[in-house]
Amino acid sequence: MADFDLKGADVRILECAKCDEPVSATPASDGRRIRLTCAKCSFEQERELSTSPSPSKTGRHGKGRPDIALTRTNLSEPLEDVPLRATLAEIRKLFVEQKKKLVGGVPNAERADAEFRLLWLCANLAVQQIKGRDFVHARALLEATLEALTIPAYRALALARLARLAAMSNAQELGERWLAVCPKDLPNAEVNGDVRLAEALLANARGDSKSVLSLVGEGEADAGAFTGGSRWLAVSLRVDAHEKLGDRGQALRLWRKAARGNAVILANTAQAWGLAKETRKRLSKSSAIWLPAFAVFLLAGLALVRTVLSGEVASTGLVITIVLAGVVLLVGRLL
Repeated sequence: MADFDLKGADVRILECAKCDEPVSATPASDGRRIRLTCAKCSFEQERELSTSPSPSKTGRHGKGRPDIALTRTNLSEPLEDVPLRATLAEIRKLFVEQKKKLVGGVPNAERADAEFRLLWLCANLAVQQIKGRDFVHARALLEATLEALTIPAYRALALARLARLAAMSNAQELGERWLAVCPKDLPNAEVNGDVRLAEALLANARGDSKSVLSLVGEGEADAGAFTGGSRWLAVSLRVDAHEKLGDRGQALRLWRKAARGNAVILANTAQAWGLAKETRKRLSKSSAIWLPAFAVFLLAGLALVRTVLSGEVASTGLVITIVLAGVVLLVGRLL
């Protein structure tokens, strides 16, 4: 694969119109047109851009279709006719088909559903690419999606994810520029929450933990401001900020409360974004002590119950084992 500049504030990374692989170039001086040459298939194309991350050059904040009513904005809900265990290749195929459908044009009555479907496929594919540190394909995917969207709320969601990716790529200026062209104060709490998460990730990237907490909230009471998959990123950012501000106890308390029944998805989210490292390490250390002790405590407890039910006297060794296992459980909990 050709080298791509993920940090350049004026560089666009899109998808080739012929082979759908990433292709990169810098727009013309007016910021509106771009000439692309694919390094893989050599296809050349000139396009007009809907959005530039340099609004000062274009004076535009992107096209929009406020006349089309939204039906959905929750990107974490399953999408009809997409298998729950669909592979990346299957999702990618559906994405390319949907992108071509939108490029070909759809009636206004179908526009909202068509755009949401494209955005959903993009978001769920991009998150897997980001987990695999394939930032180039994730960036091209998100920018290609942005170019196909016209509804402000959906464009805001795509732009917020581009800003998130910029934060992970240490491209602070680019992230700020994506947010600068993002539709603001839309009448949709979920969309506005996603934009705040992007702002928080950029604040985290520049080491401003206090700003992170001002954006995502300091405690569990603020969890309601974020829904779906955004909730776990908000928790991860919140815990990470408390860690960096030295309040490791609060970080651990917030993590444990949020992880009840959701430990796997929370851990996966934090790991994917490189957040809450100290808390995750601390919990891993605690688990290494707690799990074996719990097994011993459980087995010894069952043995004690059987002994009592049979009318026998429990041995001193059995009682000591239960007590010691209980102490280890307590210590493991406090670590």
